[in-house]
Amino acid sequence: LPKPFYNFEEIINNKDKNPIRFAKTEVFSNLLKKYLLHNEKKKYQIRKKNNKHNNKEKILFLTYSNHIKENSILRISPILKNLPKKTNIEPFILTTDLISNKANGKINNHEHTIYDYLTEDIFQKSKKTAEEITKYYKKIKKIDLQNRLSQELNFLFSKEMLTLTIVYYLACRVMLKKENIKEVVITADTGFLDRALIASLKKENIPLTIIH
Repeated sequence: LPKPFYNFEEIINNKDKNPIRFAKTEVFSNLLKKYLLHNEKKKYQIRKKNNKHNNKEKILFLTYSNHIKENSILRISPILKNLPKKTNIEPFILTTDLISNKANGKINNHEHTIYDYLTEDIFQKSKKTAEEITKYYKKIKKIDLQNRLSQELNFLFSKEMLTLTIVYYLACRVMLKKENIKEVVITADTGFLDRALIASLKKENIPLTIIH
């Protein structure tokens, strides 16, 4: 998480949080979670949906918009060049934005994006589920470390951030089925979409390869 959130080492080494930084983090957290959810929904609204689909079996390569430079995709292009020419499985490049990237029309520069699989229904279902999870989270009795991580955990388990995570998860489930994905390659496993995709792959029993 970005500053002014405390990182794990700071929390372990300093039991008492600076009251000024604590107050700044509280304000920052409340603003950030609302902004991120609003921003991702705006990307979905801006995106001109790609409705071209076929039933061919595909291997999905997930990349981020900032990883694409002059038709070259970080870590993925070398793999694509070495794929067998004659195969029944075709590559499928799925592009997404960092959640911190401001929504704009550039998302329409990519052929396939995760935003193609979002719907208003997914947003509504995700919001309802997130509200239920948040209620349970607030009832959990916190141990000492959880209390020291309270701001960070409250942010991640907020209604807004849970909604965003579930939105990604449900969109991934739709995308995997609609595009007939048989295998997935990702270059990171720490982002919200990365983790949502990994969870959906486990549900669909689809193999995953992570390259660094």
